[in-house]
Amino acid sequence: MRFGGVWSGVESANRRLGGVQTDKQEAIAQLSSGRRIQHAGDDVARLSRGVQTSAKIRSQLQVKRNIQEGYSLLQSAQAALSDFRDGMTRMRELSVQAANEATLTNEQRGLLQAEIDQVVEHLHTILKTNQINGQRLIGQDGAQFLDEVLPNGEEVLRDSSVNMLGVIPAGATGVELEMVSGFLDDDLQLFLRDGTHLAGSSITGNPAWSDNGLDLSTIDNALITKENGFDTGATYNGASLFNPPYNLTTPSSTTIGGQTFQFSGEGHPGNYTEKIIIPNVTQDLVVGVVGSAQMLVKATWASMPASGSRTELVESAQLSMEVGVAGTSADRFDVELGNLSVRGLGLDAVIVRSPTESLEGITTIDRAFEKVDALMGQFAANENRLRVSESQAIDTEISLNRDQQITMDADVAEVTAELARATIREQGAQSIIKVQRDIASNFLSLFES
Repeated sequence: MRFGGVWSGVESANRRLGGVQTDKQEAIAQLSSGRRIQHAGDDVARLSRGVQTSAKIRSQLQVKRNIQEGYSLLQSAQAALSDFRDGMTRMRELSVQAANEATLTNEQRGLLQAEIDQVVEHLHTILKTNQINGQRLIGQDGAQFLDEVLPNGEEVLRDSSVNMLGVIPAGATGVELEMVSGFLDDDLQLFLRDGTHLAGSSITGNPAWSDNGLDLSTIDNALITKENGFDTGATYNGASLFNPPYNLTTPSSTTIGGQTFQFSGEGHPGNYTEKIIIPNVTQDLVVGVVGSAQMLVKATWASMPASGSRTELVESAQLSMEVGVAGTSADRFDVELGNLSVRGLGLDAVIVRSPTESLEGITTIDRAFEKVDALMGQFAANENRLRVSESQAIDTEISLNRDQQITMDADVAEVTAELARATIREQGAQSIIKVQRDIASNFLSLFES
């Protein structure tokens, strides 16, 4: 027997033992970590797929959070709308009470009117305060078109103070506005949407303006606003103001900024009826009244442009949420928020000082209920769509987790069996090494003797 051959067998057995122990350590590492891949070199393709799936899973978790935030937003909007509706319900109750001609005096109806006015202020507050990140949830007190707030050819009692009646849309024809102030100083005002003052009373030295706290230093913030129908960034410009000598029978005519119109001139003192006539409206105009107490206003027109051809005054707010991980348009969920307005619903014009006015108020409130209920239904539909998106997100997450498990997680049964086999092979290799060493030792003993 050759001595070198004996030691060669020992070294070969040691190498086999090292390989077996490596397999055993990998099996133990997989069992302890639960992961199939311990190092990038184990399986590059599988590792790449696992990393991509892991990124999708994390994105899917964020999608679920997005959906939960969407629920919170809709619930906040629905709560605000419910409060708004409760206020309208109280207004209708008071209007029905005021319509009872047999048992109420005008003084008692005045008390009911005071409460209605308080409810209207509360409705304004609901619109202003219910918002998320500066976005109002159910609407805002924006301007409305004239034909949305005033009936054609009918006299309507309105508060004076500073009352922007509405926007006359470009394309309207045969428009005539008449205001009767009784015995107080109420003045009709006409503007372009950029803040140019076309007709009315001068803001300087006129009690109709100053008594309402308006002058050149305050008018931009208080009156020339988007909520009143003016363009964003508009500023007051009274350089071209037209206020001719009073003549109600034959109003004076002029053209300013490309717009031709007729104006009776400021009526006060002594004349309490004013009139503006606009044969053809070539651009959006803002009309209002400045004064005190109340006045009668009548608007007539031959035609108004279709809604689709008008400039948007109060834009419907829309918030987008990401409800998928692919980043496509199908993964975006758009929530339409409300564009309600107290003025647009006509609620600020509800008057119950007489049975007739109370009945008209009930009709106005009922029309407003239709719009509010439609918005409530829209919110409910959005919530149902979110529920569908949530269900899809859960299914996608389950599928991704299953794929991740198949790709990255160790097969416990398979690895346990491999560990058992490696242990057996290790024990066999150790036995072979022991035998080889015993042979080598015996060989050396014979050689020495």
